[in-house]
Amino acid sequence: MLREWAIVCAGPSFAACLVAWERPANRARNEGERTFEAVWTTRPATVLQAVTTFADLSRRPSPDVAQRLERWVDRSEIAAGERGTTAGALGNRMVAYVVATAAWSR
Repeated sequence: MLREWAIVCAGPSFAACLVAWERPANRARNEGERTFEAVWTTRPATVLQAVTTFADLSRRPSPDVAQRLERWVDRSEIAAGERGTTAGALGNRMVAYVVATAAWSR
């Protein structure tokens, strides 16, 4: 699990989860040449399941983190439906950010 990571953002009107792992061949590469395989979702039910999984995984090494995640899941509103930001809206925002960053760096 040392080369695996995840980012989760969840709330009543937005949910996203990005999970990735670094490919083993990266050890000999420079920092800028590292490659990753990743999946992401904006489906609230899937994001909620990811938070639940993270709570389970953190229970042994960090019980306090697991408890905070479990309390958050218990009172979370994101499980109520598939509302909120869509994958298309998130994708558009990501592309706009990349374009703005590229223009700024020139």
